[in-house]
Amino acid sequence: MHALLAQHLAKKGEHKRAAIHASKGLEFYPEPLPKMPRFMISAIRGLSRIFSSLRGLDPDEALHRVETERAEWLGWAKQYLNWYDSGHGATLSPTEH
Repeated sequence: MHALLAQHLAKKGEHKRAAIHASKGLEFYPEPLPKMPRFMISAIRGLSRIFSSLRGLDPDEALHRVETERAEWLGWAKQYLNWYDSGHGATLSPTEH
C-alpha cells in the first residue's frame, strides 16, 4: 500500500507525502520470498490439467516477476528519498535499508 501511494503521490507532485509513504514502505519492506517447494510446483501443474484457469501458469516465473517488481520499487524508493532528503533538508530515509 505504501509503495503504491508513494509513487502515485510523487507523480502528482505531492513530494512530502510521497516521501513519507516511501519511508514507511522501506520500514516494512518484506524479506525475499522463499523458493517454492518442488512438490507445490508439481501440484499446480497437475491441477492445471483439471482446472483450465491454471493452464499456462508458471509458479517460478510468477515468483520471479513479483521479486523483480519489489526490487524495482526498492530502488525507486531509495533514490526518491535520497533526492527528497537532499533537496529539502529532511531525513526521511529509514536507517535499516
